[in-house]
Amino acid sequence: MRVLVKGLGPAGTSFILTYRKNVDAYDIRRTPRSICAGGLGLWAVKEISSYGCEFNDAIYYSTKTLVRSFEVLGRDYSIRINAKDFGVDNFGVVVSRKEFDMFLFKSAERYFNRVDTIKDNYDVIVDATGFNGMPKLNNDDVEVLLQYHVETDTTDTLTLTFWKDMINTGYLWEFPEVKSNILKVGLGVSMKELRERCLDLDLVLTKYMEKRGIKGRIVHKEGALLPLTKPKKEYVYNHNVIKVGTSATLVDSLTGAGIKYAIRSGVMLGRSDLNLKLYLELLKPTFKELNRNYMLKKLFIRVSQKFIDKLLRNISKTINTIDMSEADLNKIVRKLIPVVLKSFI
Repeated sequence: MRVLVKGLGPAGTSFILTYRKNVDAYDIRRTPRSICAGGLGLWAVKEISSYGCEFNDAIYYSTKTLVRSFEVLGRDYSIRINAKDFGVDNFGVVVSRKEFDMFLFKSAERYFNRVDTIKDNYDVIVDATGFNGMPKLNNDDVEVLLQYHVETDTTDTLTLTFWKDMINTGYLWEFPEVKSNILKVGLGVSMKELRERCLDLDLVLTKYMEKRGIKGRIVHKEGALLPLTKPKKEYVYNHNVIKVGTSATLVDSLTGAGIKYAIRSGVMLGRSDLNLKLYLELLKPTFKELNRNYMLKKLFIRVSQKFIDKLLRNISKTINTIDMSEADLNKIVRKLIPVVLKSFI
């Protein structure tokens, strides 16, 4: 069977590393590139590492920052959580996506033949081209991203900011790369809000940096599109084309996280041995997870800034009552779920 992989980012290379049969590969870029901020939570790190030594080594050998504290900012209330208070060393990592993607790319090279043109004689085409391979979606379900790489002093704190006067449908973020003195400052906003409010995203991000007191030389700017929709079977395949990752709309609507799902879908397709029925079956838990978060994102868009501050206040009070010697974060998260639900009342 002749197989072509389009796109050699994490989704494409994850498929190749799991399939482990010779395939052709095409990418318009000579090397992989991503604007992802590079955040991987503890559960994401554990999942990705479980897929094999190449994936574990990609995290291990990439320049990374251990996230030792997590901060969420509302307009009138904020919350900061330290990993050590929960009996863990860190909440996850911020990896250099350039190094991480390149490690997977180099690991997969022995399994593919690079081609410069695409011919029509392939039995299966694996589409891993990211947002270039996305289906046509409503403006509600497409998010526009803008991110600055700011050369400045950084800490090991990851920050998410929910200021609805700036961005209503998304949030702003600060992801640190401590060793390189780079702070990735970015935002995500729905295409619908962008057009209805005629937002100048550069201006929004500049004002945010001024309010946060972030100063430094902007060494790089980048932007992209993300699908924030409920995944559907028809988004995953079309005739002899099977999609993985962002191309298949496998992105978390609530957090904007995509790398975990890109790698997971590539691995699942490889494990299915390109059997579409089995691939869809393996994706069922992912569909369920992403559909749930899609509904939560829709709910979040409707809530007010007052609600966000109330939620942060209630979480802060609850955390202070939790026995921090309990190292199992899963149990702590479960204790916080009722707090989130009660905040809606």
